[in-house]
Amino acid sequence: MAPSLPPQRQLRHRLLLHHRLGRCRRFGFLELTPTLLLPVFLLALLLLISPGPTQAEPQDRGEAAGSLATKLSEALEALGLAPGDGGEEGAEKDSQDGESTTQGTQAEAQKVEVELVLEGVDGELRERLLAILGIAAAAREGAAHPEEVKVLHARAPQEIQRVLESRGYFRAEILDSLELLPPEAIAREQRPSLDTVPLPGYRAVYRIELGTPLRITERSLEILPIPPPPESPSSPPTQDEAFQRWLETYPLAPGDILDQGTYIAARDRLTGLAARRGYFRARFQQAEIRIDRDANTAQILLRFDPGPRYRFGAVDFQQDSLDPQLLGRFVPFSPGDPYDANQVLGLQQRLLRAPYFDRVTVRPQRPSSEAQSPSTTANRTGSQETPPESQDDPPDEIQQPTTAALSIPVTVTPSFRRRESYSLSAGYGTDTGARLSAGWEMVRVNRYGHYAEAQIKLSERETSGGARYVVPLIRQNLDERELATSSFGDSAITLAAGIEDKELETSESTLSFASLRWGSPWGRWRQVVALSYEDHEYSVGSIDQGQGYYLLPSISLSYFRSQGRGRPSSLDNFSLELKGASDRLFSDDSLIRGHVRYSLARSLGEGTRILARGELGVLTSPDFRQLPPALRFFAGGDQSVRGYDFQSLGPKVEDQVVGGRFVASGSLELETRVRGMLGAAVFWDVGNAFDNVGDALEQGAGVGLRVFSPVGVFKADVAWGLTERNPSGNRPVRLHLSFGWGF
Repeated sequence: MAPSLPPQRQLRHRLLLHHRLGRCRRFGFLELTPTLLLPVFLLALLLLISPGPTQAEPQDRGEAAGSLATKLSEALEALGLAPGDGGEEGAEKDSQDGESTTQGTQAEAQKVEVELVLEGVDGELRERLLAILGIAAAAREGAAHPEEVKVLHARAPQEIQRVLESRGYFRAEILDSLELLPPEAIAREQRPSLDTVPLPGYRAVYRIELGTPLRITERSLEILPIPPPPESPSSPPTQDEAFQRWLETYPLAPGDILDQGTYIAARDRLTGLAARRGYFRARFQQAEIRIDRDANTAQILLRFDPGPRYRFGAVDFQQDSLDPQLLGRFVPFSPGDPYDANQVLGLQQRLLRAPYFDRVTVRPQRPSSEAQSPSTTANRTGSQETPPESQDDPPDEIQQPTTAALSIPVTVTPSFRRRESYSLSAGYGTDTGARLSAGWEMVRVNRYGHYAEAQIKLSERETSGGARYVVPLIRQNLDERELATSSFGDSAITLAAGIEDKELETSESTLSFASLRWGSPWGRWRQVVALSYEDHEYSVGSIDQGQGYYLLPSISLSYFRSQGRGRPSSLDNFSLELKGASDRLFSDDSLIRGHVRYSLARSLGEGTRILARGELGVLTSPDFRQLPPALRFFAGGDQSVRGYDFQSLGPKVEDQVVGGRFVASGSLELETRVRGMLGAAVFWDVGNAFDNVGDALEQGAGVGLRVFSPVGVFKADVAWGLTERNPSGNRPVRLHLSFGWGF
């Protein structure tokens, strides 16, 4: 066995070999002397088939690699390409590195810094070059072996040329130089650490003359018609609107500079579009770029055959916990509908919105790929050529598939949540004081998907408890917008009952209720029709006291849209509710009550948002003073007009707030992220509850601190009541806090 070389020596031999071969290739030696390739090939083949050790332990593998490197080095010396046979330059290197292993190791251990100078390009093209060039990576790392720098420098012109040609610059000229510099000559801004002792280094300079760019003179884009389905072969061929939109938005036009990256992206976008829409036999009959370097022009030729469109087959749910008919109503498509990957994603999203599942895997059983790989060719050596992989001849005829062959079955594998779960949360708010809540939930009462939940809430001002029983009503045929916005609870019948006890500064009340609600989606909106029976026992200060029973039919309409989680960049939340009662129908008093609320958020960029909200309410009743406080309107507090206590604004009787027939309020807030999780806000609020239209509105303004944590937002606002004076004549100041957490 031949003696092994140290790893550093092996690295030196490999780098010098790449360097010499790169120089020969760069100056055309290998192309001018093709006879040189035959002995190199035979030598490599001999080395590959030569017997080696039958058993190689880890410590022997280095010796085997060293033996192979030694054989290759000896053979290259015979051909005049060995690292040691480089003329004066090679002799100089050998004298510097030494012949002994110790001297070679010391030479390889020395590293140098690299300074890169790139002239003649800027903008995106410069950034692309810096990302591609190997010598640019060495400059960023800060230090490299001298031989490695030389190899990377030798490769750089070819790397630059490839990038420039992909951007349409086929006539670019590149002048390169590599200069050895003393340590103090390296630009300090290019050193990885200014605290380290500077090393000697190289300055690699590349001066680029882009020349005249190659422009597109012809663009031929053709998408063949879609054949009729097997069940109606006499139907005329059709066109897919999605393909027509692709044609209309194709990014390259005659007169544009040829950008092969844009060409490839547009081509791949078409194949991806075809796959998402079920054209699994789609192929390019022609996909090429014809380049005439003499005329400095290019032609783009694309001919795309989408083939037949596949259709949905049966959906198989891999589970036995829920009724298959219930799960079938989650499916937004029917067998035989044209395949669309968005529908598959919509099915998965609908299932995840249901309370039953932790994870859902949806697998369409798509056929094996039959599409031809499209070719992208830019001929660089001839005046005008057609690549061999792109033919103008018509493709072979494809056998017309049957209906069964075009069917895509879908398999759904859900992972269920625990049937029962418990929750506990705590928090604090200026409106509620300290609060604590506990909940229980059973997500699968039976095979039909019914679920139940109960919750108890305790706070300084309110104590409540209630339960709900939900019967899902799943709509199957939803359009694309409904798929994106509908949730599980949008279509359901809900039975609820509970009790609430409130002790506020302005009133005290106890409410017992039972309700029946039916909800269903309406486009992007959600409508709810409800009937509730309420028993109120109340006192408003020392003015109004009593007890009332009300049968309240109601209808509500809501809309919610959010982009982003936690702190959405865009949000719209709208709700409208109308309810009423008649003293002739199981109620003590007659009334009609309407309440509308709207809030929004919009991003202004750089972590800044503007937030706005508003509300309007109207209440009519023959005897307003007999109505409980839960049906009257009040203003003031964290979610109303800051700077005033919770429900402290409204008409007064004997200096006590009794609530009003109307409410109007609004708020504007500018919120920005200062650093990390910390943010700040400034706001202005206006509003009041009143009995007569035109009554004065109270105003409040202030500043706030925000802490954006993963579990929610902590808010601390300092607000001044602008239109109210305390006995000392100063504007009142109030601190509003809101935060909470769950476990």
